[in-house]
Amino acid sequence: MNVPVDPCGRPDVFDLDLTTTSWKRLRKWLALKCDSEDDGKDVDISFLLQHFGSLPRTMLTLYKAISGGIDWDNAVLVLSSVGGWMEYIFSAYVFFTVFCCLNIVTGIFVDNAKALKVADEEAMHHEAMKERQKWITEVAELFSKISVEKDAKLTKDDFVYHVTNSDRINTCFYHLGINTETTNTDELWELFDIDDSGCIDQDEFAIGIKQFHGVARSIDLFKLRKEVREILKQLNKIMAEGRRALVTGWSQGPHSEHLLVGSDAMSAAYLAQLGIPFGGTPVVLRPPEESLQEAKAAAAPTSPSGKEGPPDGRNFLEKWIEADLAPQGRCHKQKVLTRFPPEPNGYLHIGHAKSIMINFGLAHKYGGECNLRFDDTNPDTEETEYVEAIQEDVAWVCQALEMEKVKKGGKPWKNEPVYASDYFQQMYDFAIDLIKHGKAYVDSQTPEEVQKNRGGGANNLPGVDSAYRNRSVEENLKLFREMQEGKHAEGSMLLRAKIDMKHPNMNMRDPPMYRIRFSHHHRSGDQWKVYPIYDFAHGNEDAIEGVTHSICTLEFENHRALYDWFLDNCTIVPSRPYQKEFARLEVQGAVTSKRKLLRLVKEGHVTGWDDPRLLTIRGIRRRGVRPQGIKRMADGVGVSDRNSTTPFEFVEECWREDLEPISKRRLAVLDPLEVEIIDYEKEELIEGITDLPEQSASSQPSCARTLSFSKKIFIEQSDYQENPPEGYFRLGAIGSEVKLRHSYVIKLVEVVKDSSGRVVKLKCSHDSSTRDVMPADRKPKVIHWVNAKDCLDAEVRLINPLFLPMPDPVPEGKDFLSYINPEAMVRCKAKVEKALSNCVLEDRFQFERLGYFAPDYDCFTEPKKLSFNRVVPLKESADKKKIEGKGTASRKEEQQKQMAEKERLMKIPPQEFFKSERGDEFSAYDAEGVPTHDKEGNPLPKSSIKKLAKGRPCNRAPW
Repeated sequence: MNVPVDPCGRPDVFDLDLTTTSWKRLRKWLALKCDSEDDGKDVDISFLLQHFGSLPRTMLTLYKAISGGIDWDNAVLVLSSVGGWMEYIFSAYVFFTVFCCLNIVTGIFVDNAKALKVADEEAMHHEAMKERQKWITEVAELFSKISVEKDAKLTKDDFVYHVTNSDRINTCFYHLGINTETTNTDELWELFDIDDSGCIDQDEFAIGIKQFHGVARSIDLFKLRKEVREILKQLNKIMAEGRRALVTGWSQGPHSEHLLVGSDAMSAAYLAQLGIPFGGTPVVLRPPEESLQEAKAAAAPTSPSGKEGPPDGRNFLEKWIEADLAPQGRCHKQKVLTRFPPEPNGYLHIGHAKSIMINFGLAHKYGGECNLRFDDTNPDTEETEYVEAIQEDVAWVCQALEMEKVKKGGKPWKNEPVYASDYFQQMYDFAIDLIKHGKAYVDSQTPEEVQKNRGGGANNLPGVDSAYRNRSVEENLKLFREMQEGKHAEGSMLLRAKIDMKHPNMNMRDPPMYRIRFSHHHRSGDQWKVYPIYDFAHGNEDAIEGVTHSICTLEFENHRALYDWFLDNCTIVPSRPYQKEFARLEVQGAVTSKRKLLRLVKEGHVTGWDDPRLLTIRGIRRRGVRPQGIKRMADGVGVSDRNSTTPFEFVEECWREDLEPISKRRLAVLDPLEVEIIDYEKEELIEGITDLPEQSASSQPSCARTLSFSKKIFIEQSDYQENPPEGYFRLGAIGSEVKLRHSYVIKLVEVVKDSSGRVVKLKCSHDSSTRDVMPADRKPKVIHWVNAKDCLDAEVRLINPLFLPMPDPVPEGKDFLSYINPEAMVRCKAKVEKALSNCVLEDRFQFERLGYFAPDYDCFTEPKKLSFNRVVPLKESADKKKIEGKGTASRKEEQQKQMAEKERLMKIPPQEFFKSERGDEFSAYDAEGVPTHDKEGNPLPKSSIKKLAKGRPCNRAPW
C-alpha cells in the first residue's frame, strides 16, 4: 500500500505526548498536508479500523451535525471540504479527546454541538484559571450559604429552584461555560460534594466542572480519550520502526479501498445509509489564523456597556427563527407559521400548556400565525367532545399572550381550526406516489410477525425483510386500493415504507404508513377504510399547511429522520417544513398520562376532567390559576433541549407570584371557634378597609369596604392552644393576648368546654384604645376573625397534591391508584366575611394568613353554594397540607428529635451502618462496610463509593 509522506520531512511528527504537547505543536500536527504522489512503506491500519468499527453511533451522528452546521465566524476549528470518512472521524476523535478531556479548550457544546465556541483556555492562560476559580468559589459559597440556612440540608429540589430563579447563580455558571437553560440540572447537582456542615467542597467542585466539560451529550469522551491514547501509542511504535503514517489526509484513489479492510460494522453501505461520504477530497482540520483570545471575544456575548455579560436571554428556538428570517435566511420575507397539533382523544393537561405558550407565543412574537390542528388519524379514540374542549382550553391559555385579535374577541389560531382528516385524500395520494416510485409496499405479515421481525432489543439486532417486501408496484397499488375499498380485514395488511430493516434507528425499519380501520370517524364518517399512521401524517400535514417552523417535544427527535424521509421521497409534497424539538414540561408528582387521567375520571376517583385536584388545564382553571400564572410558569421553566423535572413547589411559586399583586384581601375562618367579648356591648363599623395593601380608601373609594364588629366573633381553632408549646404567641394561658386584624387587642379571660371536655368558646376582654393601633408597650400576635352576626357560611376546599410520593417503578401488586392522597382535597365548613357574597368568577382572593383562593363554579350554578378553592398556600406555609392547629411540636422539640436520631446513628459501628440502615439498596460491601455493588449486583462508580464512605455519620465530627 502506498502511504503519503509528511511533506515537511519531520520524523517525529507523531511523537506526541498528549499531556505535555504545546498548542503550537498540536497546530502543526493538525495542519499536516499529504503528498499522495510520494510512496512510502506499508502501514497496517487494521488496529485503527478495529477502533472505528466499534464507534458509537453518536459519533457518526455528530459527524453529520458538525459538517453542515458550524458557526464559521466563531468556530475554533474550520473544516474544509468534507471527504474521507476515516480521516474525519480520527480528527474528530483527537479534537474531542485532546481539547475536551485534557482541558486545552473546554466548554465547546452549544446547540447540540452544531456551533463550536471557546469558553476557557486554562491550560494556556494562568489568568483564565484564576478567573475560573473566582466563579467556582462564588457559586460554591452561594450554595453553601443556602445550605447552612436550611440546617445543612440542601436538597436537590432546593438546588433546582435556585438554579432556575437566581440571576447571580446563573451568571456564575455562565462564566464557567455552563448554560443552565439547556443543561440537565441532574448533571449540575452531581457536581457538588456537600459535607455534614452544609458546605461545598470547592476542590471537588472544580474537578467536577472539568469533568462536566468532558461530557458531550451521550458520547463517552473518557472512553474515547483512552482509545485515542492507545492509537497514538501504536503510531509512535510505527514511527520508531522507521515507518510513516498520516491519518488526516487520505485521498481518493488506491488508498480508499483499504479504508474498509477489517471493519465489519462500518461498511460502505452502512455509511451510505447515514449519509456519511467516504473517499473524495481529503479533509483538512486546522485552527483559524486569529488567536484563541479573539475567537473567545467573538463568541462571548457582551452587555450594552461592552463588558462581558450573561447570555442575551434568547432560547435556541428564537435564535433558529431569527436566523431563518434574517437576510439570506431560509424564511427571509416569509411569515412565520407554527402549529399546535393535539390529538382529540383526551383533555389537555399542564404539559400541553407549555407547548401552547411556545407555539402560539413564538408565532405572535415574530408577527406570524399558529394553526390549531387536530391530528384525528385514529377514529377509535377521538370524539367531538375533546375537539370542543381543546379549543376552549387553548383560547383560555392564550389570553396571557396579549394578542390583539384575542383582545377583540377573536381566537388565537389562524383562521379556523384544521384537521388531519382535511388532508386524508392528499395523504392518500402521497402514499400512491411512494408506491409508484418503489418506496412503499403492502405487507401481509401478521402484527406478531411484524413486531418480531423488527429486531432491536438491548443489542439493537437488525430486522428481517418481510417476505412481501418485493411485491411489484402494480400489485402494491392494487392491494392498497383494495384496502381502502374494505376488501381486506383489519390487521391483515399494512402499507409500509421501504427504507432499511437493518437501519440503526428503529423508526426507519420499514415503518407502517397506513392500517385498515372500519371504525366510524367523527368527521369523515365511513368514507375511509384506511387511516394514516401518525408518523406518516405528521410531516405531511406540516408540508400541506406550509408550516415554516415545526416545533415538537423531544420524544419526536428520533422520528425526525423518518419525517424527513417521507418529505424527501414523495415527489408531490407542496412544501418542505423543518423541525426542532424542545423538552416537554415534566412536573414532579404530576400524572398527565391520558390513560391514567381517563381511569381517574371513569372510576370516580375525581369528580370530572375539571376536578381542581387534576393538573388538566380544565382542572387548574377551576382551581383558580390564571393564564398569566401558566405563562409565568412556562417562562420560568424556560425552553431547553434537555429533559428535566420541575419541582411542584416551583410551579406553585409561579402561581403565587401571579396572584399576590391582584388578589383582594378578605377575612375567612376555616375552622371556627367562637369568642365572646365580655366587656363589649355595642356594634360598630370599621370603614376604609382596602382590597390591596397599597391602595388608599380616600383616593380609591371603589376599592374599599366596611367590616362590622360585635360582641361575638369567630377565630381559627388553631389560634388557641390549651397547652401551648414554647414559642406559641397566640391565645393559650389565661391572660394571653392577640390583636384582631383591623380591630382591638383581646385578652383571654375564660375557656368554656362542653360535657366531653371539648373547648367550645373563649371569653375575652378587649382594650378599647387599640382598635386602629398596636399597643405601645407590647406587640401581640395579629390574627384574623369574622363577625359572627353577619358572616356567611361557605365551603372552602384546600387543594393538595393528588398523589403521595410514588416509587419508580411501582411495586408489584400496586398501581398508581394505590398512591392517591386521601387529603388531596380537605373540605372546611368555613365562616367568611359578607363581602364575599358579591364575588365574580374572575375574582381572586387572599384569605389573610391562609392562602390564595378563587370562587368555585358552584358559586354561580343552581343551586348556588358559596365555595372557594385554594389555588396555592401562602409562601410561608407552602408545606402545610391541612389546617394548622392540631398541636404542632416546637422548634426546640424538633431539634431534640434530630439530635437523638444523630446520636443513634453515631453509635452504629462503621462496618454495619449501610447494612443496617440501607441494606435493601446494596448487595456487596468492602472490608470497611462501604457498599461496592447496587442491589442488582452492578458495580458502583468509584465516585459514589467515595461519597458513601465519606457520608457515614460515624465518619463525621461529633455534634
